[in-house]
Amino acid sequence: MEERKERISKIEYYLRIASMVAMRSTCLKVKFGAIIVDDDGVILSTGYNGSARGSFNCDDLNYCLQEHLGSRGFFDYCIAVHAEENAVINAARSGAKIKGATLYLAAAVDSTPKQIERAYEWLNKGPCFRCRRILINAGIKEVVTPYKHWTFNDLVNLERKWFEDAYRKARERESKKAL
Repeated sequence: MEERKERISKIEYYLRIASMVAMRSTCLKVKFGAIIVDDDGVILSTGYNGSARGSFNCDDLNYCLQEHLGSRGFFDYCIAVHAEENAVINAARSGAKIKGATLYLAAAVDSTPKQIERAYEWLNKGPCFRCRRILINAGIKEVVTPYKHWTFNDLVNLERKWFEDAYRKARERESKKAL
């Protein structure tokens, strides 16, 4: 009798699907894919990072604006809509109810070593401030990456910490100007 192979976990299953979705990304820096799954295991929506529908994208042009123009801030010249944002947008466009669902986020299986290094760094930090706010307001209960999981409360706490840090920095700048 042939040895039976063990089934992959549901988490691994959904992360692999998210990784395949990421292969549609038009970003040259790092390719992310996201899927939103309800409590019954039904995939409600998918999204990958790339430019707005119908507009130019870095992949077609083989040119990254952010890389060539630099950055004064976090995403100044990046034209990409993030994978998490696109998954929420696509759910809204189709009428899917995502409150209480889980978002799985992964890098593309065909990523270059440099892209994987960037992805690892970002996937360990949690969703960026833009995506975090959207996921909180959409009612996503959990975010799962290959490296970490964040609950809704974790996302709220990350957002509070971000605000506290920004507020402290702003107050410090005001104090220096007053001198």
